[in-house]
Amino acid sequence: MTKTFLAISILSMALAISACGTGGSGSSGDSGGDVPAPPTPNGSAEILFPSSNAGASAPSITVSGTASDPDGVSGVTVNGVAANLAAAVATSAASKPTAQAGPVANAVRNDTQVEWSAEIPLAGGDNEIEVVVTDAAGSVTPIANKASVSYVEVPIYFTLDPNSTRIVGLTQRSATNPVQSLVEYNYDTGEQVVYDEYSDNASHSCFRPFENDLVYLTIDSSLTWSVRKFNLTTRESESLASLPSQYLELDANHRAGYIREFVCGGTNSSAYLLVTFVGQGGGMYTKSRVVELDLASNSFSVLAETPPAPAPQLAVYDISLDDDMIVGMYDISPQRPLVGVSLTDGSLMELTPGLNAGGGELHAATTSGLVYIATYDGIEIIGLDPVSKQSVSQVGPDDPYVFSQIRDMDLDATNDRVIVSDSALEMLIAIDLATGERSDFRSRRIGSGISLVAPREFEITADGRKAYIFDDGGNASERLFEVDLGTGDRVEVGDVNRTNNEIAHGIALDEAGRRVFVAFRDSILEVDLDTSTVRTVADVRFSALESISDILFDPDTGRLFAIDVPTGAVYLVDLPSGFAGVVSQAGVKGSGPEFEALVTSDWTETGEAIFVGDQASGNIYRVDLETGDRQQIPNACRDENSNYQEDLMEIRYNPAGNELLIIEDSMYALDLDTNQCSVMSRSGGFLSVLPRSNGQIFVTVFGALGQYDPVSGELVTISR
Repeated sequence: MTKTFLAISILSMALAISACGTGGSGSSGDSGGDVPAPPTPNGSAEILFPSSNAGASAPSITVSGTASDPDGVSGVTVNGVAANLAAAVATSAASKPTAQAGPVANAVRNDTQVEWSAEIPLAGGDNEIEVVVTDAAGSVTPIANKASVSYVEVPIYFTLDPNSTRIVGLTQRSATNPVQSLVEYNYDTGEQVVYDEYSDNASHSCFRPFENDLVYLTIDSSLTWSVRKFNLTTRESESLASLPSQYLELDANHRAGYIREFVCGGTNSSAYLLVTFVGQGGGMYTKSRVVELDLASNSFSVLAETPPAPAPQLAVYDISLDDDMIVGMYDISPQRPLVGVSLTDGSLMELTPGLNAGGGELHAATTSGLVYIATYDGIEIIGLDPVSKQSVSQVGPDDPYVFSQIRDMDLDATNDRVIVSDSALEMLIAIDLATGERSDFRSRRIGSGISLVAPREFEITADGRKAYIFDDGGNASERLFEVDLGTGDRVEVGDVNRTNNEIAHGIALDEAGRRVFVAFRDSILEVDLDTSTVRTVADVRFSALESISDILFDPDTGRLFAIDVPTGAVYLVDLPSGFAGVVSQAGVKGSGPEFEALVTSDWTETGEAIFVGDQASGNIYRVDLETGDRQQIPNACRDENSNYQEDLMEIRYNPAGNELLIIEDSMYALDLDTNQCSVMSRSGGFLSVLPRSNGQIFVTVFGALGQYDPVSGELVTISR
């Protein structure tokens, strides 16, 4: 007899006795018995995706996990949304059934453990996720588990509205932000508005606050450029004009033309395109053309272009529109004087004769006689009359707001600051012009500390609480980070900077020994996690190693293995001496095929062997660490892409599915039991992947550590 039936029977008997004692009048009185208390809720749930305190990239997210109850799970809701249920693999000998929506199937109703998933909407900012579990007796565990996820959009290409406290612009597509969105953000109230009606993918854009129009460029498969606009009031878009090809035509001295910038704004009735041309010899551009689009007639004309020397030159890298002129800036190197283009007649003038200026982005305010330039060192304020230069906000490479990839810039004159966007950080950074202080204006930052830029390799502790990530730094220093996976906080450990922006080719964690090994082509470093001291374990100059491509550490035996490209071998590295002894190499030790160019490796399910991936052949091998024998693994994933071997980056063993996760142009899963290949993600952008035994999959992408859900295809940010 179930608890439910027993409770109902006792209650019925009590009611019958009560009715007899009162003549069926229904009046109150001693029933002669006690009604038992309802059963105690004892359901539990685990949220596997997303990890708590993660950052989402869309206004909805699919939350998934497991739930259990000794009386059987009959239902799970996530923030009030009924979840789809399926019998958990661990509690069923059969294959996993299809998740049931709506009424729960009896097979699932009686399971004491289930897997569940539910898609829930997200509001801008922080969102609390609460999981409710109901058992077969109807008992409810109100908060079986909970997590927090934030949803923030950051317009990388943007305009500050001078008449209000809003910023409007477009996000940049990336691995963690797969859709370009039109966003309005009120920096006074913190309110975020995402215009779902905008569905284009703009190559360049500008915003006209007085018309509330976003004007933007798109390009189709026939390489035709079109100008469109989206009105934020009506939420409607329309086509304005197509750019005639003549404005991109080359001459005999140039071989390629690019649209570099598209500017509009203020009360100006025109928009302007900057087209740059590269000379026949290649290298830097040597010619520029400013094309004017009259927004009243939607007609094009050439406003100005680079004239023959020695007239003022217009081979510029960037332009900014002011009330009566366009200001042009040359590239970072070589720097040259700023140039002005008259909006009236297109005439050119040197604005800073004798003073060179260059950087990543500029904003002109010629009515006040100033031009602001964002450089990778700081902000330069250029005076036009008289000509002068002042540098502010110079920060070091350890500053959490150091620029990595500058994309846009605007002036907030009311608050005496400039706002700079950085696409690698997916952040808007505010710089106080009086003090030079930098602060987070708008970002998708998760956790504190120096931002991730290019996190190439990483490992996670056995308890899933910390990650160790090598970041090659892009334009900044190389670093080894310790990341708290609960908060996203980042702390630099040791000094692994090689001063030449090298890419790490392997990382290995020794938890018991409190150390991390980092492999470069020419050496292996050991970082002590307690003292942050760094020592060289192996150097190719003094060992059999020639060019290291990956390393693995065996925590059970304390052995460090390295794979080497030129020698086609797997080595055992003696940690005290750095001596490298052959474990497997054709003609030296072990039987089987000869390796050509090993680039990646991981442990097998037993730990007695390793998997290695060969980029030259695209083959994957199993290497026995005792005998050195090499066995090729059947690999159906090679058939998915004809360029597979050139793109092979990484293989990782996934214990949850007895499969190999393979990263190349996409991410594939190779089932080791059936040799079936499935595409896990075609979005690309993953630098590294690490699956865990509970089914979670963590990845690194440019700028972030993330968690990937292969079922929904969604990616959340864990640390940025």
